[in-house]
Amino acid sequence: MEAAVVAYLRDHALLQPVLRGRIYPLRLPQNPTFPAVTYQRVSTTAQTAHDGPVSLLTTRLQLDVWGERYADVKYVAELLHLALLGWSGIIGTSKIWITGQLGEVDLQDPDTQLYRVSMDFAIHHKKTEG
Repeated sequence: MEAAVVAYLRDHALLQPVLRGRIYPLRLPQNPTFPAVTYQRVSTTAQTAHDGPVSLLTTRLQLDVWGERYADVKYVAELLHLALLGWSGIIGTSKIWITGQLGEVDLQDPDTQLYRVSMDFAIHHKKTEG
C-alpha cells in the first residue's frame, strides 16, 4: 500500500514540480535536496465483521515534510493535504481510500536546524480482484 500511495504522490500534478520525486522511506538520504518528504507506516489494523475477518485494512501513514525554510515545509504540507484528503482510487492491485488526517505537528530538528511538518493519515485499503 505504501508503494501505491508514494507512486500517486510522485506523479501528482501539484507535488511533482515541487518535490521532483523526493519522497523517501523512513529517512532522508545523505545531502538531500529540499524540500523533501519521508514516509513510514505507523500501524496497520485488519477490520473484522460479525462473521470474521474482512479484506479491508486500515493503515496509519506518517508523512514528514523536511526543509531549510519553514514557509517551504508548510507549503508542501498544504499540497499534501490537497492531494490526499478525501482521495480514493485504484493503484496497481490496491483500492485505496484516504478518509482523514489523524494529526499534524510543526517541528524543528535541534541538530540539523531543519524544519519539519509531521502528518499522519488514515488510509483504508484492500486488494482488488485480478
